[in-house]
Amino acid sequence: MIFLEIVMIVIGLCAIIYSTKITDGVESSDIKSVVDGQDQMEQLRHKIEQFNEEITRKQEEKLEDTSEKMNTISNEKIMGISEYSDQVIDKIEKNHAEVVFLYDMLNEKQAEIQKLIHEADSSKVQFQDELAKSYQNVKDIVDPVEVSGKDAKKTGNEQSDSDLSEEDYDLQKLSDKERQAFDEEFSMQKEEKKVNHNEEILALHDKGYSILEISKMLEMGQGEVKFVLDMYA
Repeated sequence: MIFLEIVMIVIGLCAIIYSTKITDGVESSDIKSVVDGQDQMEQLRHKIEQFNEEITRKQEEKLEDTSEKMNTISNEKIMGISEYSDQVIDKIEKNHAEVVFLYDMLNEKQAEIQKLIHEADSSKVQFQDELAKSYQNVKDIVDPVEVSGKDAKKTGNEQSDSDLSEEDYDLQKLSDKERQAFDEEFSMQKEEKKVNHNEEILALHDKGYSILEISKMLEMGQGEVKFVLDMYA
């Protein structure tokens, strides 16, 4: 644009110089035509300036439009990237929360398993203790019976060795009946003792004593006391 203006100015100067050279030799009509030509040149220069200004204005408008569009596109891209980053962060936080939840759940399950194992071990020890006590109680009951049976058998053998008559044979048979009667009597006493123990267990339980306290007071196993309470209470 500047180059075009310079060219037009040079052309105008040339025209002015040329007009000054031929002023003396031309007529008034020629002078008028030269003046008209200068006016036309001035008008042309003015139009060129207007054209340049219009082009400059258009260029500035285009630059402004381009800048606005670039800003709009940049803002849209930035907003899109920001939204995507927010989504990624939300997913990461969600995954982290799930991992923490699973880790806490595993810790709780591990604690529950350890608790169950401890309870199982405690129950096993308690069961073994009750079993040992029950075995001792049964042994305490059975041993006297075995001793009594052996004594009765020994007495019968001594009697059979000393007397071998038919009458003594009848006495030996009678001794067997007596032993049977003795066994029945012992069984009845045992049942009565058991009933008495049951009544004592129920009475002590009604007074507020615990199973452990009742078992210690009656010298019985906790399992036996619990069995009686479950059956009669």
